[in-house]
Amino acid sequence: MPDLPLNPSMMADVLYRSVLESTLDPFFVVDAYGKILDASNSVESVFGWKPDELRGENINVLIPEPHHSQHDGYLKKYRETGVTFLVGQPREFHAIRKDGSEFPCEISAALVHTDTDTDTDTDTDTDTDT
Repeated sequence: MPDLPLNPSMMADVLYRSVLESTLDPFFVVDAYGKILDASNSVESVFGWKPDELRGENINVLIPEPHHSQHDGYLKKYRETGVTFLVGQPREFHAIRKDGSEFPCEISAALVHTDTDTDTDTDTDTDTDT
């Protein structure tokens, strides 16, 4: 059976899935309300969560205090003002694994504007000490 050409939308999905399946650093797609829309397979080796377990969860499950309880407020401020301190520059933080243990990591975020009315943050942990 010959390979059928992919339309642009299908090609974009194939490329997106390829990135999520092959990236070595954990990669999250998070909406403007903190909901995890997608996660790379590498999330499991660093955080102990399977990507399917995190989809639909708030990104807060990966954030320890004091930022855990303040993160929704950070997102609300961003939605209201468009001001964020995270996008465009790496930051040193701590994260939480599924087992509750904390570890230092460097995160970076980028905004991706979609056809929907909410922004999507793409968070990547770029340097984790496991």
